[in-house]
Amino acid sequence: MTPHLRHGLVAKDLAGQTSGFESLQWAGVVETYADRCADTRKGDLGSASNLLTSQAMTLDTVFTEMLRRAVANCGDYPEAADRYMRMAMKAQAQSRATLEALAKLHQPREQTVKHVHIDNRGGQAVVTDTVQAGGTKTENADQSYGPAYSGAFGPSLLGEDEAWHGMPMPSAEGQEAVPLARR
Repeated sequence: MTPHLRHGLVAKDLAGQTSGFESLQWAGVVETYADRCADTRKGDLGSASNLLTSQAMTLDTVFTEMLRRAVANCGDYPEAADRYMRMAMKAQAQSRATLEALAKLHQPREQTVKHVHIDNRGGQAVVTDTVQAGGTKTENADQSYGPAYSGAFGPSLLGEDEAWHGMPMPSAEGQEAVPLARR
């Protein structure tokens, strides 16, 4: 039971029930599914593009009809108007998601991940030497590499910073009184 056989049979039954195409032959539907699968394996995304475009247009039509029904029911039937509006918003969101998938299909992005070992002896390091967007490579020549880049090491993260107040130390003096407004 190959996927195109199973899905082709279901599509044939649904098409027959919903649109009156009872005369469709299941073998022809399955063959069409198999052809589209073969096209996709070869890298021809034309049928996928057609499918996504058709879906987006259908969902937009559903949005428009549900919005029309919501407006028609606003005055007398607010609950029905609310339900129609919710269905309209769902159809609109699905249409947008379908169009985003179509855009990704035609404009694939490439991401390159590079592992770099940084040893900066306890300081913080952010390293970005390339940015790739849409297939173009940009060098970040003006990247600030901080004190570790010049060979100087800053203070470790744990401990006391002499330039600031340092870490609080417990003492027998107790806590200072809090003003009444803060109690």
